[in-house]
Amino acid sequence: MLIITNVTLITPERVVRGGAVEIKGGRIRRAGKFAVKAAPEDTVLDGGGCYLVPGFIDIHCHGGGGYDATSGRYDASAERFCADSGALSEAPAAISRAHARHGTTTMLLGTIAAPLDDVHASLRSIAANLGAVPGGARIEGAYCEGTFLKEQAFAGAQSEQYFKAPDTGLFDELNASAGGSIRIVTVAPEYGEPAVRLIRHLRDTGVTAAIGHSAARYRETMAAIDAGARLATHYSNGPIFTTFKPPGGAMEAIMERPEVTLELICDGYHINPRYVMDFLSARKLEAALITDAMPPVESPGIKSFVIGDKRGVLSEDGGVLRLAGTEFTLFGSILTMERAVANVAKWLSENHAGVYSGRMFRKAPDRTTALMYAVRMATVIPARVLGLKDRGRI
Repeated sequence: MLIITNVTLITPERVVRGGAVEIKGGRIRRAGKFAVKAAPEDTVLDGGGCYLVPGFIDIHCHGGGGYDATSGRYDASAERFCADSGALSEAPAAISRAHARHGTTTMLLGTIAAPLDDVHASLRSIAANLGAVPGGARIEGAYCEGTFLKEQAFAGAQSEQYFKAPDTGLFDELNASAGGSIRIVTVAPEYGEPAVRLIRHLRDTGVTAAIGHSAARYRETMAAIDAGARLATHYSNGPIFTTFKPPGGAMEAIMERPEVTLELICDGYHINPRYVMDFLSARKLEAALITDAMPPVESPGIKSFVIGDKRGVLSEDGGVLRLAGTEFTLFGSILTMERAVANVAKWLSENHAGVYSGRMFRKAPDRTTALMYAVRMATVIPARVLGLKDRGRI
């Protein structure tokens, strides 16, 4: 048995200082504050007063370690991706290992808008790598982000020529290639009735429908939520239609419906921290932190790359990727989950005022309490999105 002592346990409900954890057969047997009684055959580790948190769950990640889940392995000399069967088969495990170094223990791998043959090949590769990865995060399934989008103006860094109208038959074909492992699908509600039909089909199949990269108006978005959409793809990024005019746009409709979980990219570039505070205040600290990460994570030599017909370029400060030639269109991220958690804990403990909501707390929480809130967003809430009951908490 492995026993870890002298740690501050971060649980979903409280912080336990001077705690310990007993682990046997890869499972936590006991956690909390108790007298440790180790047998001679047990391994005892002194945590040195550090925090012990659950493994992070990243429900939206595209790449890392020089690999992209859809495009394969990056060839720096040619400045392009190699998507042959060998490179594509290597991608899931390589991405998984890159993010495991930053605390992610469960993840989904995201596909982007690409030729359907490429999407099918990517999904087959993900299916072949499902489950535990030696030295990496567990791959729980696929996130089909780019296929069912519509408007060029809302494409972001996705390649609009590969967008397809929502179609239950097409989804079933994609899911068959994925071995039934597609867990989340982004659908643009502005397709109207075809979008509603697909969302209902996803709901009935046990797949989470997400709204994102959307030009949808308020009523179209509400219809999608009524049909079963329960996730907002990197909320406020994408882009997604918003308006101050009543009744609002897609962003406003989503904010009115608390059953829709917000994905948030909290790298300090995608969303102004003050807006993050607005969103978290409106959701009572219930949101899912994601990375939306791309191949440069754990591969710092990649300064620019081309996926489809879009070029991503690393910013001068090295903090974010932008679509080449643009100021505000971001190309995924180079965020890792431990950095997302640290950012949110910092913003909460500093009690940043939201743009509209003011300060969230009368008295700012201490760093440890703020960390507890942030860890929930990287563990408990994404586990809930995926319906996982055996992960996400100590």
